Amino acid sequence: MNPSINMIVSNLETRAMQSVASRSDLQVVRANGDSMAPGINDGDRVTIRRVTDMEEILYGQIYLVVTNNYTMLKRVKRYAQDEANYVILHSDNPNYDDMKTHKSKILALYLVEHVFSFRTLAQ
Repeated sequence: MNPSINMIVSNLETRAMQSVASRSDLQVVRANGDSMAPGINDGDRVTIRRVTDMEEILYGQIYLVVTNNYTMLKRVKRYAQDEANYVILHSDNPNYDDMKTHKSKILALYLVEHVFSFRTLAQ
């Protein structure tokens, strides 16, 4: 990639992140690992918004889930057998198993609102 294209891409990245950063209810975090690939890849940035009421879970959406042992990006799915107490934490990457998790074990929950993937395309 020539230097002028690098500068344009860098400026676009900066403007995109600044537009999100102007919202006080959002935070930007870096994704780590491949459990949510191909939609969210290692190194991508995601914007997250805190969910304060577990009854407001939008099933099927991606969340940053914080437990005592882990902080992870997962798709939160309904656990039909006991929806009041459990959720399924699902990875989009089929190499990872689903996790049945008791809602009381979730210390914090953040809805993923945007994904920023800045990768260099092969030439």
